[in-house]
Amino acid sequence: MTPSDLIIRDIADIENAICDSNLGKITKCINNYFRLYGNEESIIACINALAEDGRRDFYLSLEEYERAVNESFVILNSYVALHFRDFIDMPDKKLLTRVVRTLIDHDRLEMSSPDVQDFCEVFLKYLSLASKKDKDVFERVVDIVTIEKESGLFDDSGNPKKEIWIKTNIGDFDYLHQLLRTTYGRNYRSLRDIFMRINSIELPDDVDSKLFCSIHDGECNEFIPAGNFFFIAFPFVNEDIEGKIREAFKLKIPELESVIAKGDFESKTILCQVCRLIMSSKFGVYILNKCMTDDQNRHLPNPNVTLELGLAMGNRKKMIMIVERGTQIIADLAGYIRIEYDNADNIPALINSHTFTSFYTEED
Repeated sequence: MTPSDLIIRDIADIENAICDSNLGKITKCINNYFRLYGNEESIIACINALAEDGRRDFYLSLEEYERAVNESFVILNSYVALHFRDFIDMPDKKLLTRVVRTLIDHDRLEMSSPDVQDFCEVFLKYLSLASKKDKDVFERVVDIVTIEKESGLFDDSGNPKKEIWIKTNIGDFDYLHQLLRTTYGRNYRSLRDIFMRINSIELPDDVDSKLFCSIHDGECNEFIPAGNFFFIAFPFVNEDIEGKIREAFKLKIPELESVIAKGDFESKTILCQVCRLIMSSKFGVYILNKCMTDDQNRHLPNPNVTLELGLAMGNRKKMIMIVERGTQIIADLAGYIRIEYDNADNIPALINSHTFTSFYTEED
């Protein structure tokens, strides 16, 4: 096929895609246009392959292709403007990331500064919430916010400087700081890497401890999305306590759900998955009650609950201890504030008498 035949075919493809509102195919056609005709050298090569009488028709076709591409950019921008705020709940996130990537790659994302900032915050929030099943989209979003674009500045040698795309569009860093405080694992690492690339201020060493696993050696590579729930740890033989805790907190903090480490787990280390729940939660409630006795006839709490409490403390997660009077707790816990009860039936009233706002607000 001659260059004239190819461009006529490509024009038909993009016009059909526009007619069908096929955004995926539209992005493919746009990228094809820039690959084949995005620079003067490519156009000259096409012209040189044509006879003199075919060159004028080729130029006319190229103008028609360009008009279709410009129309396509309008369609893609309209789609992004209409849907980007709903990105986190969208069933097909891949399509929007593909559209956004195409617009940014070709410097054709047309949004007001406030909308671009909102758009960046939506993508950053998604990185804090993404789970393992969203791994592909997670990687796409990371790639988008870290695209390197020319900044308009030059280095000492006169070469253009590049900056990652999000740096010039995020506004201040308060929102990113907030997300860093509430995420762990792979989610935290992606946000931390973005922070380090756009900000010369170093993160405190104690914050970087979030990179390391409390159970195994090395870095935590789990997806640990920031969840809108709190974690409850209690001996499963005391299900009556679970019901009282859930009911009391549902009335006290109706905006948060509660989760427990109970149910089906993957074949991997169960403790690792329990840790993931603890890290994802806003805070944890740990029930230390008379579960067993030692050789000195002292009442001891459930060892699994104590272990889970240790994971939370080691990772600086906020925690609420509810202790049955007469339970022998380890000396390291003696200095922490706790709610003590004599009878499980009194737990709801005790919870209602306390204020827990600082345990789940973002500011603290």
